Formats: sequence, structure tokens, C-alpha cells
Amino acid sequence: MGIAVPRLVGALRRLALRVSEPGRQHLDKVRDRIHDDSRRPGLADIDEETTIDGPVCRLHVYWAGPKDPAVTVVFIHGFTLAAEAFFSQVDYIREQFPDAACLLLDVRGHGATGEVREEYLTVDGTADDVEAAVTAFAPTGPLILVGHSLGGMTALNLMRRKDRRLTSRVAGLVLINTASAPMASSGTPMILDTKVGKRFIDAVTDDKEETDAMRANLKELLAPALAATVFHNDGVDFDIVEFHASMINNTPTSTFTGFYPDLRDHAETAAGQAIRDLPGCILVGAKDQVTPPDQAQALSRMWPAADVVEVDGCGHMLILEAPGKVNDAIGGLVEKVTDLTRKHPDRSRARADCREAQDARDDYGDPLTSGNRDDPGYRHCPDGCGDCGGN
Repeated sequence: MGIAVPRLVGALRRLALRVSEPGRQHLDKVRDRIHDDSRRPGLADIDEETTIDGPVCRLHVYWAGPKDPAVTVVFIHGFTLAAEAFFSQVDYIREQFPDAACLLLDVRGHGATGEVREEYLTVDGTADDVEAAVTAFAPTGPLILVGHSLGGMTALNLMRRKDRRLTSRVAGLVLINTASAPMASSGTPMILDTKVGKRFIDAVTDDKEETDAMRANLKELLAPALAATVFHNDGVDFDIVEFHASMINNTPTSTFTGFYPDLRDHAETAAGQAIRDLPGCILVGAKDQVTPPDQAQALSRMWPAADVVEVDGCGHMLILEAPGKVNDAIGGLVEKVTDLTRKHPDRSRARADCREAQDARDDYGDPLTSGNRDDPGYRHCPDGCGDCGGN
């Protein structure tokens, strides 16, 4: 796996800043904000947050929007992430489509739902969790499923396995950075199917206490490592990378080891018959090394009705690297399968989302937001950038 030297140097520079005393103080502030439900990044505009009985555990569920929506957009997060990863998309749906609702959940082993026994950690199981959330919160009306990575495989699994009374309500799909073939068939996950990969997983499984201690010791390294290897869009603010790292750090070790066999071998190629004519979109980062573009093309061949969007300069975290591209795909699908139209068709980001980016500089002097697109700190400017429409 090749890593561009400037990206690696930048990541190491940020690491050096973060292990210094001022850097640690700043990082503590960042992490406090990450876990503050009133601030972004995170689900800061939710109407209901509760738990429900799931197939094997209590599930943490989130609802945003009217109780009798024209359509419910169901968000299914990826491996080692949580529902809050979709905060930009929820902001966008709320602003653009007030008559639509968003339903999210932390699937088993993730987020606020937390740890479950390892034998329950399968793609079938996560699809069962989604079915439980839909039954509890959206028992009637059309649905759009939005799945990222593991969440994409979960959506395919649901369409393949579940009763027509549920699947016939699905009006469209948006699948992001995902695959229908086994994860280990392409990209960096291929290492999972090697002797080295299997020995590593065996070692982790055999001594979870030692693994937990190692993870704690390496906690400060995770975000810089993600910045160098997973996030390929240099315009993503490092606080967003820290946000991603915090979700990984909060994932139990048993979730890593429990999902490993299924993520390595699970395939959803048989879902093609269930989704073949369904409208939707497949999104992939051109630099995605986890589920590379060839996985998206294979998915496209079994789902010819879907549009395929390959996003230049981005990797496996499009929902955080290029949220506007994801938002546009969801918004276009909502308009295609319902009578709803975007209130602000010129915007691909919600204003609330963009306002969170307006701190001029962080404690290291790095620019966070600029009106100048040539500024290396430019993200989504608050003054006419076209992403949010300004303030």
C-alpha cells in the first residue's frame, strides 16, 4: 500500500504536535467536543434517541424528522463506526427535505449499543438489527437504505434475506465504499486471508487483555495513521479524522475479532436478483484501498440500475471525506422516488454543518476554514462557497 510522502510527513507533524503538552491540551478539548451531543461532528440535531429490544441485545436508535414522513432514510454505519458518522447527511436531509425522516442505529458491537457475544457478530445479525429498528420506528411507508462499508453489505443482506413485506417498501439504495464480493477478495483486506493475517487475528483473540492494553498505548497514533492511510482528501480537517478515530477507539476488541471471519468471507452476490431494478447509487473513492473501485464495478454489474460515482482524491470514508457527494446522491434519489424536492438545490452541505467549520485556526496555527479555494486550509467556506450557500 503506497503512502504519499507529503501526507505521511503531514501526519507525523500533527502527531508530534499532539504528543506535546499544548497538543495534548488541544486534543483533550477536541475529544470533549466530539462527545458533546450539542456539537458537531456528531448527531447534534436529533428528535429522539432511545433503546429498543433487538434480536440479541438492546439497540441504540436515533430518529430525526416528522413522525409521519413522506419517506424514511435508514442509515447503516460501517465496521468500527457508529450512527453519528452520518451527521453531515442527517443535517442535509433535515434542511433539504423537512418532510423526510432519518432513522439511524448503532448496530451490535458498535457505538452506544456496545458489546455482544462474538458468535452474534455477523452481517446477518446486523441486518436483523436494522429490521428491528425499522419495525419499531418506521413500520409503514417507503424507505431508502443508505449503507457505508459493512452497512452496505448489511443493506444487501436485508434485501436478500428479509420478507417482501419489508423489502417491497424499499424504494432505493445508496451504497458507499462497500462490496458484494468478500472483503478479502480485493484491496488491503486481502491480507486477512493470508497466513500473516490469520496469525495476527489468532494472537489478538488469544489475549484480549494484552490487545486492549496495546490499543490504549497506541491511541495517540491512530488518528495520524488514519490521516496518512485512510483519508485521502487533504481538505478534511484533522478534527474530523479525530472524530473517526474516537469511534474506532470506542469499539470493543471483541467486535474486531468477532466480525473478522464474516467480513473476510461474506459475500452478497446473491442479492443481485433482489435489487437489480431498484434505483440507487454506488459511491466509491478513487483511492479506496479497503473496498477499491473494482469492488464498486463488480457491484454495478449485479445492479445495473444503479448510478456509479467514483470520487477523485478520496478513500474509504466518503461520508466524512466528501459528504457533499454523498448528500447529492441521497438527495437525488429522494427526488427520484418521491414527490419531494430539495429546498436549496444549489447546496450540497447543510448550513448547520458548515457553521461548525468557522473557527479560523486551531491551536497549532493551522487554518480550518477559508474563503479562498487555493488556501490549503479551505474546507467549506461560510461565504458563498457553493457547498452551504453562506450564512
